[in-house]
Amino acid sequence: MNYNDYNGLGETGYEGKDIKPPEEEFFHSLYISGQSRKNHKGIVEQVGLLQIRGVDYNKTEVNMIITHSKTVLVKNKSIPGKDDVTECFSYQSEKPWKGTCGKECGANSAIRAADPYCNTCKSNIIIAGILCDNNGKPQNQDGKAIFIFLRGKGVKYGAISDYMTSLYRLDLDPIFTPATEESKRFEKSIVNHKRFVTKINVGNQETRYGIKPIFNLERGKEVPKENIQRILQIAKDSLERFNEKFDWSKTMNKAKKLSSDSYQGENREDIPEFDAFSNLESPKNTSTSTAPIMEQEAFNLEDIQF
Repeated sequence: MNYNDYNGLGETGYEGKDIKPPEEEFFHSLYISGQSRKNHKGIVEQVGLLQIRGVDYNKTEVNMIITHSKTVLVKNKSIPGKDDVTECFSYQSEKPWKGTCGKECGANSAIRAADPYCNTCKSNIIIAGILCDNNGKPQNQDGKAIFIFLRGKGVKYGAISDYMTSLYRLDLDPIFTPATEESKRFEKSIVNHKRFVTKINVGNQETRYGIKPIFNLERGKEVPKENIQRILQIAKDSLERFNEKFDWSKTMNKAKKLSSDSYQGENREDIPEFDAFSNLESPKNTSTSTAPIMEQEAFNLEDIQF
């Protein structure tokens, strides 16, 4: 019997979602716990401390060498008693930007604010990189680098954006020689934030809803120039995984197709938030095993594997 004889049934099947244990994720979410709760490992995550999903918990400071940064556009809609749903998402991969709703995105916040549909769309910033200590010593599990990411949205966006802007504006000794105007622009945008250890701790910001916790990013130890080429290569080698994780539009477009094929209701275009940016541990995961975190020689990036 050959299964190809029944290919026509493909559209009537069901595919369950595979949920990876946090320890098996490539990019581990760095987040600030908003309430005390016991996670899948039985550890009580304490309010206001940094948590690295699937790696380490209740930290007052985390250090990383940034490999990737990305600004995305997210239009959410709140539904009372339910999780927010995302109506439109743009990965801003090439101009003119387009959202998953099919609309062309305004080039700046003022243009988007003037559009009745886009005026609730917000910029989010994603920062990802290699977990290290404050001296730049990479951490690893099972001989593999630990990649972490944080998402700046809402009140958390400003501090991260300001930090990245401050790095962009630095005039540093060039890595690429002979230096040209084009290579200098490339370094400011792509290389400057890779040249320092970034220290992350928890800060506070006053809002109309009271004081809210935010990520506080500071420039730490400078990475030796001879290591920058390796960091760039690591960033290039892991770019496909970064895009796979954070180009939410691919997941949304697939979900919208399934939704439109099977449901023609009023809200069929509303797609629930996916777990690409989730800060929560999966309550169904009961795995408790994890390899111990090891340290490598400071800035020894040659042996990093992933």
